[in-house]
Amino acid sequence: WRILPLYGYAVADPRLRWLEGLARLAGVERTETRFAGFEPRPWPWTGEFDRFAATAAAGYDVARDERGRDSLTRLLRLCREERICVILVLSPEYSAVHALQRNRAMILAELNAIANEAGTPFWDFSESPICGRRDLFYNSQHLNADGAAAFSSELARRLLAAGFAASRLAAR
Repeated sequence: WRILPLYGYAVADPRLRWLEGLARLAGVERTETRFAGFEPRPWPWTGEFDRFAATAAAGYDVARDERGRDSLTRLLRLCREERICVILVLSPEYSAVHALQRNRAMILAELNAIANEAGTPFWDFSESPICGRRDLFYNSQHLNADGAAAFSSELARRLLAAGFAASRLAAR
């Protein structure tokens, strides 16, 4: 790394995204595909979940992270103190994964408890019709571009129904 400039970046980034930065320095710009940090992916179902489900037929436990839970709790407390409106949202997951998650009910109960303690709404989209449509995902956890558009519309409708109009948010 001392002899070859940027070698450390190349090793840590197998997709070579750092080259994009060099290209931009040279004035070469690619078409922007990200929107406010989000990059829609028009990918079809990859089959990753099907392979995973075959190996995890007995189910699996979702890993818990005490530090992450504590950080979320502190962040929600800070937001409440600073009068920042927060809504915790569990985005749609492909419904077939739900049955494999042995501790799903416990995880959801813990998220509900954290939200309740913080006085923060918790919106769980596990029952959304989106969850049953494999064509809206590229794997069990990630929506493709069509799924992200469908979820964005559903979330926007719920925000409006809950009274979170743009004018109200701007006034906060």
